[in-house]
Amino acid sequence: MAKQQKLLESQGASDDLVASMVAADRGDKATALRLAEAEWTKRQSVFVADAMAWALHLNGRHADALSYSDKAVALGWRNATVLEHRNAILGAIR
Repeated sequence: MAKQQKLLESQGASDDLVASMVAADRGDKATALRLAEAEWTKRQSVFVADAMAWALHLNGRHADALSYSDKAVALGWRNATVLEHRNAILGAIR
């Protein structure tokens, strides 16, 4: 993934959303949050809201995470991963 990210960046592009998800999966929570925040500045989609929510949750910022999780489900669109992340966030708040 790092090679792909560097190749994209060398061409003036980036995929911070995917890079954030990969960092989260690898346990690099600080990088996951940094990349999710970078992507959020570019676009505020359902997927980016979920990435922000998950990265914030992994960093122990559960209340902030819930705010983004709310955005991810606000339009009524349902995705198993988004809902799984939401349930984990809600569980951490209770």
